[in-house]
Amino acid sequence: MMLAPRHRSALLLFILLASVVVSILRSFQEIPNPIDNEPVAARQAQQQQIKEPDNNKLLVFIGYLSAPSNHEKRNWLRKTCFPKIRDACLEFNTTTTTTKFSNATKSDIHPHHKGQLGWGTSCDGRFFIGHPNDPSAASTRQGKKQGVFATEMEIELAQSLQHESDIFGDIQMLPMRDSYFELPDKTLSILRHGLLLQNNNNNGGGGAAESILKIDDDHCPNMTKVLSIASTTPRNVARYVGFYRWKGTEYTIMKGADGSIDPYMSGPGYLVSRALAQAVAVDDINHSVLYMPYGSSSEDVDMGKWFAHANRTHPELEFVYEVVKDLIKKVSEGS
Repeated sequence: MMLAPRHRSALLLFILLASVVVSILRSFQEIPNPIDNEPVAARQAQQQQIKEPDNNKLLVFIGYLSAPSNHEKRNWLRKTCFPKIRDACLEFNTTTTTTKFSNATKSDIHPHHKGQLGWGTSCDGRFFIGHPNDPSAASTRQGKKQGVFATEMEIELAQSLQHESDIFGDIQMLPMRDSYFELPDKTLSILRHGLLLQNNNNNGGGGAAESILKIDDDHCPNMTKVLSIASTTPRNVARYVGFYRWKGTEYTIMKGADGSIDPYMSGPGYLVSRALAQAVAVDDINHSVLYMPYGSSSEDVDMGKWFAHANRTHPELEFVYEVVKDLIKKVSEGS
């Protein structure tokens, strides 16, 4: 059967196109994939390559442990400590990587503008507070009672905290009753917040802090030391820095519920690197929250145990204790 001339032309065109497509497909198959040929170990090493901290992002998150009724302490810190923190952080910005704050003057930035403390791109912080807890009401909250109202003291404190938060924008309320026994959970909340928050300090960046400072509301940080440590800690180093290191053998109360003993940094203030915070408050969060078999209500002691546990379970990290005696300073009203 003979094809008409136009049909033969169409058939020849189809065959020509098909041969071109096949040729292209074969060429793709023949091109080696560098990723497929790359050794697995080398590829994993590349993926785990540690980057030095970027000074254009959040270096330090400062989490102050505070109590609902400690408004006078918080006001004193806002008046005395916060300006020093702000000045040190803005100065750090101007002397390191160029950022949008490089040309800003200290008077240009309101310290509490819309909840942003105006500490530059390097620093951020909050007071961490559980909701008001009236100990006298504990007996009335046993069992499965519904419709139980807060006490008058709790209502007044809640209203006061809401007002304070609206004015200053530096309070992070926690969904737990505020008591001494909740300090381990409050500390974990600080670590998680520092890891999960987005940096909104006017640089448009985002991401976890390189280091997280847990500090009590009667102390001020030495920001020169804090920023120096935070800006020189590689991402694979679980760095645990405090002003005093207890061996854990000095007093019986330092032992865990199971009698375990671990060194730890003194509670008023310590600095935790991103890698350590990630291990303790994210990767090993269930172990950290369930501290009852091995820990206690002393959050500083528990932090030492969390560090020791992470050291056993995270071989990919380098674990470092470090004592910096002037890391923080105790302050008192009028000093």
